Amino acid sequence: MKGIVCLILVLCISSGSSAGTVRPTVWIDADPACGTGRTADVDDCWAIAFALTSRQFTVPGLSIVFGNAERAVTYQTAEMLLEALRQKAPDRLLPNLYGGAHKAISTKSSSSLAVQAMARTLSVQKMTILA
Repeated sequence: MKGIVCLILVLCISSGSSAGTVRPTVWIDADPACGTGRTADVDDCWAIAFALTSRQFTVPGLSIVFGNAERAVTYQTAEMLLEALRQKAPDRLLPNLYGGAHKAISTKSSSSLAVQAMARTLSVQKMTILA
C-alpha cells in the first residue's frame, strides 16, 4: 500500500489545481486495517483519508479486500473511516464501498461486487485503479 500513498502524492503534485482542470478519476482497492488485529499497518487508511479529502481527484469507489486483516475487519474499518470523514464534512460526497476478495482468487473464481462495480465505472470513464 505504500505504493498507493506515493502514487496519490504524485497525482496531486502533477495534476495541479487550476480552475477548469479535469480531476483524474481514481478507484482505490485496499485492505485498511488501521492498526487492528496483529498488524499496525496504517498506510491504507492514510491513503484513503488523503484521497477522499483532497480536491485533486475524484474517487468513485473503494473496493475493500482481505490482506492486512480479514475482509470483514477491513470492510468495517473502511466503514468507520468513511463515517469519521462524513462527520467532519457532512456535505462531502463520499464513494460507495464494495466488498472485494475474502481470499486470494484464481482465474476460475467468480466475480465480486467490487470487480463488477469497477467494470461498470470503467465502461463509462477512464480511471486509474490503485491497489
